[in-house]
Amino acid sequence: MAETLNCYLRKEKGKNAVHKLRSNDQIPAVVYGHKSKNQLLSVPEKEFFKLWQKIAGKQVILDLVIHDGGKESRIQGVLQDYQHELITNRFLHLDFHKIAAREKLRLTIPIELTGEAPGVKQGGVVDQVLREVEIEALPKDLPEKISVDINAMNIGDSIYVSNLQLGEGVRILTHVNEPIVSVLAPKKVEEEAPAEPVTEEVQPEVISEEVAEERRKKKEETKES
Repeated sequence: MAETLNCYLRKEKGKNAVHKLRSNDQIPAVVYGHKSKNQLLSVPEKEFFKLWQKIAGKQVILDLVIHDGGKESRIQGVLQDYQHELITNRFLHLDFHKIAAREKLRLTIPIELTGEAPGVKQGGVVDQVLREVEIEALPKDLPEKISVDINAMNIGDSIYVSNLQLGEGVRILTHVNEPIVSVLAPKKVEEEAPAEPVTEEVQPEVISEEVAEERRKKKEETKES
């Protein structure tokens, strides 16, 4: 079931208009695609944030309800891209791609690992190399996410894009030889050899003949006394 999102048609554009929208808790947005003219929109920030908590990490078809004064129209779309401020946790801009039932889409679908690899109990480490896969499919065939089962993975095992089974209506565009996840052997900690004690080489004292003669005389005087 598609999620519904209210959007409002906007005619003003530019930095000042965008700043004004954000000041009023609205997110600037645009919807494009399916051979139609781009539409500038604004989306209530609170409403989108509630929706985001449901769809984050998924590719979900959205029912976009576009309000234009007293008029209302509906289109289906997907969230193609967004700009997000990490510090304030605010969304700065949203890009929606308009879709049609018979139009194939090229989208990146997130990958989610499921299960627990036996190789971890053996001391191995799960290394997820690929976190999304690009596919082409009709809207009805789009998966929200791709689950990869790692329950049978031992140390040294890998799962590749070629191992994915996504159904007849889905064409995978990512290279089939790309690794998705591997279970790596634990790293060996090499013991450091104890440092050898540093011995200071004692150099022989070099003295002149005059000094040697003086020392000899002192020794003889000591004997005589």
